[in-house]
Amino acid sequence: QQRVALARALARRAGILLLDEPVVNLDYKLREQLRDEFRSLFADQRGTIVVYTTTEPAEAMMLGNDVLVLHEGRLLQVGRPAEVFDRPASTTVAAIVNDPPMNLVDGAVEDGSLRFAGGLRLPMPAHLRALGPGDYRLGVRANELRITPGSGIEGDLALAEVSGSETILHVETGLGPLVLQVEGVHTLPLGTRVPVGVDPRRLFAFAPSGGLVAAP
Repeated sequence: QQRVALARALARRAGILLLDEPVVNLDYKLREQLRDEFRSLFADQRGTIVVYTTTEPAEAMMLGNDVLVLHEGRLLQVGRPAEVFDRPASTTVAAIVNDPPMNLVDGAVEDGSLRFAGGLRLPMPAHLRALGPGDYRLGVRANELRITPGSGIEGDLALAEVSGSETILHVETGLGPLVLQVEGVHTLPLGTRVPVGVDPRRLFAFAPSGGLVAAP
């Protein structure tokens, strides 16, 4: 039915075409197939503005020429997919456009390094050296975290979700809850101590109020 309705709408060559989560109730394989078809169909719709709403960040990044991020009725950011993904305007946008949502922890710039709860310190990466002393929210994507013994960050495994060829690990640490997206299928018992490694060069910095200050 979705295909027939879409074909009819495209055949009319309307000036504006609104698609409100058109694949939300379909099974995974059909959703993937339709997304591929949408890309070709949209490319052929010269002169037609296609407004496509979705709660799936990957879908928006794949299909959109321009991405508008809405939250609770407010427009938070507009830009090309790569721009929104690489430079999210706020912590809210960073959570929305990443799946899993970006990890965010409290930290501070102090004496030329990054200080976190429990006395953990990380070296200051080049892209954050212009930051003045003070408190920040530091963000890192789930797929940038690694299981790294001796990293200085450890926590208890609270949940492990296998997603295709990857495993999503939810770890309770002294910095707060962290989510890792790691390659391979990992069947770790709940409560396992997991050492978490982070590369400071992959950190985002946000002001305490939430606005982006620096991006890798």
